Amino acid sequence: NMAVNRLSDSVGELAMERVAALLADRVADRVVQALLEAGFDKQFAASLLKAMKEEVERAGGDV
Repeated sequence: NMAVNRLSDSVGELAMERVAALLADRVADRVVQALLEAGFDKQFAASLLKAMKEEVERAGGDV
């Protein structure tokens, strides 16, 4: 029973990490979209998006 509980906790943690990563991607996309709408350079916005996504990946999805 303890093993099942530990497995369940691990699955839950993985699911939360995935949700956090997806949310971070959506937030990053919205930030970049807002920058573009505000007239920022497209290349700058793309660079910022790339940097934000790399930071999220490096953090292992922890946001």
